[in-house]
Amino acid sequence: KTYAYPATINVPIRFGSEEGINALESPDALHSYLEQHPDSPLFGRSFHGFSGGTLFHVMYDEILAADGAPDEEKLSRLLEDWMQICENAQTPEFEEALGTEDIPKWGSLGVAFNTGAFYSSDADVFLEEFSGLGSTMIAYTQMDKNGQTPRDLKGYYIPHTIAGVNASSAQQELAREFIETLFSENVQQPNGYNGFPVTELALEAMADYVETDAAQNITVGSGYEDPLTGEECHLNGVCPSREWVEALITTIKGLRTPFLVESDITNTFLEEAERFYNGEQSAREAAAAICQKVRMYLAE
Repeated sequence: KTYAYPATINVPIRFGSEEGINALESPDALHSYLEQHPDSPLFGRSFHGFSGGTLFHVMYDEILAADGAPDEEKLSRLLEDWMQICENAQTPEFEEALGTEDIPKWGSLGVAFNTGAFYSSDADVFLEEFSGLGSTMIAYTQMDKNGQTPRDLKGYYIPHTIAGVNASSAQQELAREFIETLFSENVQQPNGYNGFPVTELALEAMADYVETDAAQNITVGSGYEDPLTGEECHLNGVCPSREWVEALITTIKGLRTPFLVESDITNTFLEEAERFYNGEQSAREAAAAICQKVRMYLAE
């Protein structure tokens, strides 16, 4: 068998209302939520590729059939629910007003989960993939302001910097030394943007780091103008509190499920979902095309 270790990880975190958080538990939970809240934009302002790709990943394990490809019926309903969310959020109008050149494509952020990160006031839930302590600052500030707490997503973590020793390597000891270096104190830094550390000492060092003067003096900001309303939205973030970081560390230590979906499968979904979003095919036609292509890919 092949074994490998992730030297860093990303962590998908959701926060918002209890109903919005629970809507991301399963395809049935999402569909039930939309039946009870038929006008909800769920994620607020977002790009259709971000919300679509994120929902596909969130629900991926639950929509798979026995052969490893998505179940056509479940996928068709998920596509329809996604379209309802986009329409409720005025996503087509938002993107048209923004201009096609300014619409980022899925994958541009290099993450598997991101619902848009506009922090719209009408959103019920946000889902972000944190890639280290630095990436949490704006989200933490929003959570702190609204009295919200971070929640993991189904115990998922996203492995990064995956390393293992090649069994056929002629330099086994050198390879092991390299892997040991990846887990050394110098490499497992607790305050970067390149993933969370995976050693217990480095994780716990994050709680100490946020109390340092260097951390307390860090601020980040971003902003945008809503092309539909003309409203200017400015977001500022500060270093999280020790209490919040300790809660996040506890969450990270409890994660047990690596999230790994082949990019070819996600890209197949996005290609056909785009045609559905543009009105070129129905949800059922898109689902059938996705399932056929994924089955062919798995067979090959």
